Amino acid sequence: MPDKKQIYYNNKIDMYKNNPKIMWKTFKKLINTSENSIFNVVQFEVNNEIKTVNNEIEICEYFNHYFVDSIKDIIDSISSNKQWTSDDYPVIECKFETYSLLNLMDLKEIINSLDNKFNDILNAKV
Repeated sequence: MPDKKQIYYNNKIDMYKNNPKIMWKTFKKLINTSENSIFNVVQFEVNNEIKTVNNEIEICEYFNHYFVDSIKDIIDSISSNKQWTSDDYPVIECKFETYSLLNLMDLKEIINSLDNKFNDILNAKV
């Protein structure tokens, strides 16, 4: 490609790097593909062997297998052989052994002493 043409396309691609739609149109012009053309031959590596596939259904199936197997491989790579037991998760027991009755005035005092800045859905103000 002549230098001026290369500079032109480099500038054009750089100018539209934040606009993928225009950038891809520029790429298409650069590689001279028509709007209707598609790549109908794909190579896949299966069991350390390169397979060339040109049937659309087979291509889809290979992509599907690739993505499903990728997830399985990721899961297998992070799972461990450790057998988890209840000893790994300590249990903290908390029992209320005594209860004291509150009158309305005591309850109101407790509620009003609650911090209203950090709460859940319920508001502590009465």
